[in-house]
Amino acid sequence: MPSSSADRVLQTAERRAAGRDVGAPPPPKNPKRRKKCARDLLAFSRTYFPQRFVLEFSNDHLRAIKLLQSAVLDGGQFAVAMPRGSGKTTVCEVACLWAILNGHRRFIFVVASDAAAAESICSNLRAELDGNDLLGEDFPDAVHAIRALEGIARRAEGQTSEGERTHLIWTKNEVRLPNTAPGGGSVIRTAGITGRIRGAKAPLSDGSQVRPDLVLVDDPQTDKSAKSPAQVASRMKTLASTILGLAGPGQKISAAVTCTIIEKGDLADQLLDRALHPEWQGLKCSLMYAMPTATKLWDEYAEMLREEMRTEKPHDQSTAFYVKHREEMDAGAMPAWPQRHEPAEISATQHAMNLRIKRGEAAFAAEYQNSPQDPYASGEVVQITAAAVLRKTTNAERGVVPVEDSVLTVGIDVQEKILLYTVAGWNPAFGGDVISYGAYPEQGRPYFTLPQVERTMAKAHDGASWPAALYASLEALVATLCGQEWKRDDGTVARVERVLIDAGYGESTDTVYKFCRQSDHSAILLPSFGRAVAAGATPMDEWKKKPGERIGASWRIPKPTMRQTRHCLFDADRWKSFVADRILDPAGQYTSLGIYGKASDHRMLADHLSSELRTRVAANGRVSEQWKKKPNQENHWLDTLTLSAVAASIMGCKLDEKAVVKRAQANAEKTTSTPAGKAQERTTAAAPSARPVPPPRRPRPSGGGWLSGYGSKL
Repeated sequence: MPSSSADRVLQTAERRAAGRDVGAPPPPKNPKRRKKCARDLLAFSRTYFPQRFVLEFSNDHLRAIKLLQSAVLDGGQFAVAMPRGSGKTTVCEVACLWAILNGHRRFIFVVASDAAAAESICSNLRAELDGNDLLGEDFPDAVHAIRALEGIARRAEGQTSEGERTHLIWTKNEVRLPNTAPGGGSVIRTAGITGRIRGAKAPLSDGSQVRPDLVLVDDPQTDKSAKSPAQVASRMKTLASTILGLAGPGQKISAAVTCTIIEKGDLADQLLDRALHPEWQGLKCSLMYAMPTATKLWDEYAEMLREEMRTEKPHDQSTAFYVKHREEMDAGAMPAWPQRHEPAEISATQHAMNLRIKRGEAAFAAEYQNSPQDPYASGEVVQITAAAVLRKTTNAERGVVPVEDSVLTVGIDVQEKILLYTVAGWNPAFGGDVISYGAYPEQGRPYFTLPQVERTMAKAHDGASWPAALYASLEALVATLCGQEWKRDDGTVARVERVLIDAGYGESTDTVYKFCRQSDHSAILLPSFGRAVAAGATPMDEWKKKPGERIGASWRIPKPTMRQTRHCLFDADRWKSFVADRILDPAGQYTSLGIYGKASDHRMLADHLSSELRTRVAANGRVSEQWKKKPNQENHWLDTLTLSAVAASIMGCKLDEKAVVKRAQANAEKTTSTPAGKAQERTTAAAPSARPVPPPRRPRPSGGGWLSGYGSKL
C-alpha cells in the first residue's frame, strides 16, 4: 500500500538526518603517543608532522618552540625573530594545532600581515586537520567530524554526532572544532592585522560566548609596511591596543609574535627592543652567528657566482671552487642551522654566503641576520649614533650643575599630548652638559613613543580643551624648572637664565605667545621657530638686519609684533649641526657635551638625539648641512637640546675653546705647584675617565656674538 505524502516527507527527513549524522568518533589509535605529546610542543611537532619538519631542528628552533609552549601553557608575551625561510610560520601553525587539539586554549586568534596571508594560514590548518593521518588516528574526537565533510564545507551546517549537533565551523578564516573534541567548540580564527579584529567573540553551543585567550601573530608586516613610518606606527598601535585587548576588560591574554626584521626601526625591530617594549620577552635569531674569515677567497667565489648568474649558467664553477677551498673558507663560520642549504649547495655556510651575495648586504643583514644596518651610518659627514650618545655619560647626579657650566638654559618642545624639555648647562667654551630632561606630564616609564602616551596634558588638567591644557601645562612646567635653585657640584646654586619654547606646532602659536607674555617668568621666555634654510640660499647670518632686530649666530630676535612679544627665529639645520658636533667631540674636550647619569639610563634620549640624518649639500657656490628625520624615529629631545643651545648663544656663549683651554692649563699649573695640587694630579692621572680640571668661572658675556670658528666648518 503506497505511503502517504506525510510518511514520505518523514522518511526523507529521516534519511537526511541520518546522512548528516557522522556517528560517534572512534577511540584514539595510540593514546600513549597522544598523552606523551599533550604538554610537549617539540614532541608533538616531531611526532605528528614529520613531513613538515624534514631537517633536524636547530638550537634556535628549540628555543623558539620552548617560548611558544610557554606562551600557550603559562601565558605571557613573547616575540621571536627568525631568519627568512626558517619555517617560523610552520612552527606557529603547529603550535596553534597543538594548543587547540589538546584543549590548552579555547579561542586562538591568528593574526597575519594581510588578509591573503591569514587565509593561507587557515587553509594550512584545515589541510592538516583534514589530511594528516597521524592526527586522524590519535585525535578522532576532533578530526572525525571534519573528515566526514569530505571536503564540502557546507556540510558542517546541521552536522550531528549521535543525534547531537557538532557545531562544527569550517570556513576560509575560521575553524571551530566539533563538540566531541576536548574543550568542545574551541575556535581558531585568522585575520590580517589591518582587518577586522576588535571585539572578537565566538558563541558556544550552550549559548555562552568565549573571547580569545591566545593570540599568535605571524609576520605582522609586509615589505611595504616596514618601510612606512605611518604603517609601522599604525600596526604597533593595533598590536598594543586592539590585539592585546581581545581578551576583554580586566582580562590578560597570552601572545606570541613570530617575525623577521625587514628595516631598521620597523615593527619587528621595535618589538624586540627590550628598552622600548620591556613587556615583550624577545628572542632574536640569526642565520650566521659568525661570518667566515677568509674574505679574499669568498671575494673570488662571489665574482664567480655573479658571473654564473649573469650568464645564466649552473653554479658548477663556484661550487667546485668552494669544495676545493672549503676548509679555509669555512674557517670562523658559525651557521645557526647546519642542515639548512639547497640540494646543489654543500653546506649551510655556502648557503648563507650565497644569500648574502644574491640578496645584497643590507637585505642579508636585516632578513637573515635580524640585525639591519643603519642606512645612515656612512657618508661624508659623521652621524650621531645612539652608541656615541651613550658614551658621553658622566655618572653625575641628575639635576646637579657642573661647576664649569656658567649658563643654564631650557628648551621646550610642544606636542599634542605632552611637552618635552631639556635643561642644559653651558661652559665658556660652549661645551656643556645635559642636566635634566623629561616630559610633562611624566610618563612613569623609561621608554615610550608618542602613540604610547597615556598621561596627557588634557588628563592632567581635568580634561581641559587643548589650548587651556597647553597653557596650564606650560605654566606648571616652567614654574618647576625656573622657580627652583639648581644645585652646583661646588655647593653653590644656579638658576635657569633663558627658556626657548617651540611655538610652531599646530595651533599652539597664540597660546605659547600668550603664556610667554603673561608668565611670572616672562623676562626669560621666548617663543621660538626653527627655520630650514634651503641649500644654496642666503645664510641667516647674511640676512639684512631690520630696525629693532637683535641678531646672533644663525638666530634673530625681531622687534615685537602685534602679539606684543618678541620671538626667536633660528636656522634649525645649522644649530642641529652645532649640537651634533658637541655630542661627537670627545669627552674631556671643553667643547664636548656630557650627559648626566649612566648609559643605561638614556636609551630613549640616545634614540632621539640620533634620530636625524645629516647630509652636506653644495648649491650656488655654498656648502650647507641639511637634516632629515629617519623613518620610524622620534626626534623631540634633539629639538629641545637644540633650543637650549640657541638659548645659550642668546645669553652670550661662543664657541672659543682655545682661550678656555689656555686658562685651564694656567690654572692647572698653579694648582699642581702645591703639595695638595700634586696629590690631585696623581689622582687625576690614575683616573683618565675623570673630568679635566675645570676652567675658572667667568662672568657671563652680555652680547649675542658669532660662533667663533664654527661657521667655517660648514
